[in-house]
Amino acid sequence: MMNKLFFYIIISVFIGLISCSSVRTNTSTRKQPLPKSIANKMQNTKQQEPSKQAVKPKSRFTDTTKVVIKPNIRTTHVSINTQLDSAIFNFEKGSEEGDIEKRDKSCLEIRSFAETFAEGDSLKFEALFYKCECLIYKENYAEAEKELSDLINDKQIPNSVLERSLIRLGQVYCAMERSKEANAIFAKFNKIFPNSIYKEFANCESIRNSE
Repeated sequence: MMNKLFFYIIISVFIGLISCSSVRTNTSTRKQPLPKSIANKMQNTKQQEPSKQAVKPKSRFTDTTKVVIKPNIRTTHVSINTQLDSAIFNFEKGSEEGDIEKRDKSCLEIRSFAETFAEGDSLKFEALFYKCECLIYKENYAEAEKELSDLINDKQIPNSVLERSLIRLGQVYCAMERSKEANAIFAKFNKIFPNSIYKEFANCESIRNSE
């Protein structure tokens, strides 16, 4: 009887020692919380860090040969059609101000006039010239070249429109890097209009200097 009691006492003591050791181990390995002052400081530092903005990759290639023809030629016609005059004025104003909506709207009106006026009407030629100006602004040089070529070859074209059309056609050839054709057109222009106010624009340098 005494032996059994002694055995139970030994077992109980042994189990108690193991339990205490486990509690001490867990307590000693548990991560202690940071003091409040340090924790608050770390939180404030995180909040003050600026968020990094996404940086767009730079384009590897840029077009260095593109030539843009600026509006250095202005109308000299005297018109009795106030609607056409208004459309031309808005086109030139929109081009100067970079107002694409105003420019595009006026181009639609000019195109309508070009299709409405009778053949041989001086206003039709004026509208056709500005139709070409709209094509040039959209950098549609191929179509502008075709329209201007047809315009200068029309025997009924007024000199005031022919003068500007020759300059513009030469500049279009410059933009298309067709210097031989450009020089031929400029030579024709200088022969017909030796005292023209547009004489300074009769060369490819005029469009490069206007960029």
